[in-house]
Amino acid sequence: MRNLLTSDLVLKSGFLCVPLLFDPEMEREVAGRRAADVLVETNGRLFVKALSLRSLLENYERLDPEGYRELSDPRLQGSRAGPHAGDIPIGGKLETILSGVLPRFVRRRKGRPGRRSGPEDILDLIADKVRIPEKYIEEAAGTIDAAALRRRLRDLEGRDTPVNPPDEGPISWGDLREWIRKVLSARMAEREKDRLRRMLERRESGTGTAERNRIALRLYITGEGSLEIDGFGVSRIGATDDYIAYKRTGEYALKDYYGRLYLFPDCRVGVATIVPLRPFVMESYKHPFLEGTDPGQPICLRAFQPSRVFTAAAMIRALEEGIGALLHGYSSRRRNGYHSLDRTTLPLWVAEPDDGDPWPTDYPVVRSGLVPHVDFEDYRVPKDHPGIVSGEVEVTNDLMP
Repeated sequence: MRNLLTSDLVLKSGFLCVPLLFDPEMEREVAGRRAADVLVETNGRLFVKALSLRSLLENYERLDPEGYRELSDPRLQGSRAGPHAGDIPIGGKLETILSGVLPRFVRRRKGRPGRRSGPEDILDLIADKVRIPEKYIEEAAGTIDAAALRRRLRDLEGRDTPVNPPDEGPISWGDLREWIRKVLSARMAEREKDRLRRMLERRESGTGTAERNRIALRLYITGEGSLEIDGFGVSRIGATDDYIAYKRTGEYALKDYYGRLYLFPDCRVGVATIVPLRPFVMESYKHPFLEGTDPGQPICLRAFQPSRVFTAAAMIRALEEGIGALLHGYSSRRRNGYHSLDRTTLPLWVAEPDDGDPWPTDYPVVRSGLVPHVDFEDYRVPKDHPGIVSGEVEVTNDLMP
């Protein structure tokens, strides 16, 4: 992007034109077509229309994120009178988890009317289930002081200066960049004014408490770096902008080849926002689909192709695949996995099947090489175990063929 724009430029009819590279065949092709709409001749040089100036402005943040940050008006950075609930900088990945992944695994409380879909609805859903520490509520209250909002709004309105379009003809990258900076700064100021007006309206209409609580919730999430609701949680990875989204399995039981039952403890199945998106167990855990017992082990999924693009849908799919493998993937008849629940005389390795072998494709793990022995005898429970008899613990592979 920068290599394109730092060359010689010409502005014509709202388009940026870049030099047409010299080439004999190209020269013959454009001969006699100097007046074509896509060609501009300036000082004996040919330029070709390359980019709409309007499109450049609308998409500059995506085309050149680093340049966009550099062009951001410093007057609007760090001097906001009070953030709106959607303005707390929690980071794009966490935002995606909260707005796109969390609603899949967290249900709203009974009696809550309406369908939740917008950012404020998601914050309300979380606030229903989380106790926000008082220090974050006090900090949020200080951000929505009406007098400070009005002062900030008057200050921005006093800075309004029109930005005229640049003159047509040759233009340097430096001049174009300065013009872009002014336009973007003016647009940021307009968005900030609109935001402040909305905040004042909410404050004056009596909805300031809800606004304060939403801001406090975001401050709490960014300050703590972790959150858990109804067994679904997020946890920041160190000091980075990456997170782990996880879902607890709860206790569940699996049956072996002989119909005996094994009670598995609760486990957090996590997926990090770092691609590829693979499900793993967060604690030390043992399961037929885990090679050993160490924390952080990937869950073995034969047919699963991890996404190399971070999206909410890809995170949900990876989480559900991992949870489904632990709860439903082990077949007592096939004894599929690295290990069998019941002890067998099989060696501690499994050979790759021939192409003609009818291996099932749901969750068998087929891998060559030695694997450590894992014993599940300590998980064995009688069929009249209170949790199973009462229905609190489900035998999740009971219907597996």
